Amino acid sequence: MASPNLNPPPGARVNTNHPLSRGLVGCWLMNEGGGGVLQNIAGPQTSNLTHTSNPKAGGGPYGAGMVFDGSGQKFSTSIVPAAVYPLTMCILARSSVWNNGVLFSIMNTTPWNGFYLEYTGGQFTAVAVQSASFNKAVGSTSAEVWHHVVGVYASSADRSLYIDGVLAGTNTTACTPAATPNEIAIGSYVAHWTGSASGARLYNRALSAHEARQLAAQPFAGVVPFRRSGRNSIAAAATVFRRTMMARTGSRGVII
Repeated sequence: MASPNLNPPPGARVNTNHPLSRGLVGCWLMNEGGGGVLQNIAGPQTSNLTHTSNPKAGGGPYGAGMVFDGSGQKFSTSIVPAAVYPLTMCILARSSVWNNGVLFSIMNTTPWNGFYLEYTGGQFTAVAVQSASFNKAVGSTSAEVWHHVVGVYASSADRSLYIDGVLAGTNTTACTPAATPNEIAIGSYVAHWTGSASGARLYNRALSAHEARQLAAQPFAGVVPFRRSGRNSIAAAATVFRRTMMARTGSRGVII
């Protein structure tokens, strides 16, 4: 069985009966090994993320991931599975520089309205923006290290940031985006991300402190690797047997 601490290979699916799958509307494992699309295994295929400027495949202690060079590389879509309170954004990230940019965003592309996670000046922040008025829950941490980052947007006046399962900051300033977010992106929103990322999640509910700790300990909890069904397994075994026998016999089926 795959470890919940490691990114499973392509073809994985969400176990909808798992407690940490409740309210999960976006799950981009970032395990595709490059290419132009990040599959959303928790939502409609219209919310798959397509690339800009070709981010590269990378890895780390959690397995597969993607690497962004700070030039504006990103994956994005205009289909936003959750864009209003409450919502929760989660991602594994490693910043390569002290002053970085936006890692994971749900924003309106014209005015500054929406939600995002960023790292700058040695601090991760969970930000809610209303007409370019920025309201941040802030937590300090080191660059060049992998962290599990969770931004919980429980209501217009309740935001929390968890880093590696620990509450790092809160913000209670009233803030409701004045324009509906129309883009979800990993890697860039005006300020570009330099570093690695893996295992992004989006919930249409506010995770609890306990759930944030659970995900930090098991960032791929509730995701199970692809397995053939019993019927497909039998068919696959039959195919292998048939090809083996063909290799041992001539075209007439006579053993040689």
